[in-house]
Amino acid sequence: METIAKVRRRYHLNKESVSRIARKMNLSRTTVRKYVDYDGDVPKYPNRKERPKPQLGAFEETLKNFLFVGSDAGGERAASFYSIISLISAYPQEWVA
Repeated sequence: METIAKVRRRYHLNKESVSRIARKMNLSRTTVRKYVDYDGDVPKYPNRKERPKPQLGAFEETLKNFLFVGSDAGGERAASFYSIISLISAYPQEWVA
């Protein structure tokens, strides 16, 4: 917020150009323009697009049910699964086909 105030002060009060402010403050001209047009306390961010599901997203519910630790069988399956994952991450070259 302090940088925004400095940029706006230089532009509006000192009548410096956007290029000069960008050079002096080591900012891009786009950033300086954005700060000059800034009119609120909270920066405005564009609405984010919905992120795509990961590759295992279709199996998310099945995996949660499989690894459910609320039962003894689920705990045993989770322990087996985690040990396999740790082996794969420890020796990745042996698992690559």
